[in-house]
Amino acid sequence: MSGDLQSGTVVSIHIAPAAEAPTHAVESAHVVAGQGIEGDRYFRESGDGTFHEASKHGQDLTLIEEEAIAGLARDTGIELGPGESRRNVVTRGVSLNDLVGRRFTVGEVEAVCNRLCDPCSHLQ
Repeated sequence: MSGDLQSGTVVSIHIAPAAEAPTHAVESAHVVAGQGIEGDRYFRESGDGTFHEASKHGQDLTLIEEEAIAGLARDTGIELGPGESRRNVVTRGVSLNDLVGRRFTVGEVEAVCNRLCDPCSHLQ
């Protein structure tokens, strides 16, 4: 997975191998339909993420806008590196909220935005 996100761009991709493990950036990722990103804590076969639920939708792939990370820093002084948001894909130039309920592509991957994903307790 790499490349454009409709009118936006993928800035970076991050995975963590286990719950509460630090994320690390990868150049590309292998995504399995209905399971997520291989090597990530929420990949369906391992299901090791802190908030993993076997039947929960919206854990296969998570996205955050680079603009939201910059807005957090501007508004609160809290600065997060791209992987510190605990989201898999950092985007630029696309309103992710507008994608809820819609199909879109991330590189060669077709995705459906099931729901918004509020910041997790790890960030608090």
